[in-house]
Amino acid sequence: MVINGNFLMLNNQWKSTRDLSKLKALHLNGLTDEIQMTFTNQRKLFLKRNEYKPGDIDELIKICLYRSKEDLIISPNLKNTISNIVKG
Repeated sequence: MVINGNFLMLNNQWKSTRDLSKLKALHLNGLTDEIQMTFTNQRKLFLKRNEYKPGDIDELIKICLYRSKEDLIISPNLKNTISNIVKG
């Protein structure tokens, strides 16, 4: 996972690039422990939290909050995580 300016780039099974300024929703699926990222005019992106270090996911969420230019919707179960990140 690499962030270059407003762009999040993943090199997993397929190379994926998303514009973080177009991020409109973050949702945590409690069953799969995946973060679903929904973008305006772009495909959804799914990140399995257990495939990354907790600090990396925390940093990604901070960057998403800062970079998104949309009215960002955050699932209730992820809001608690975010409030702990912002406090820390």
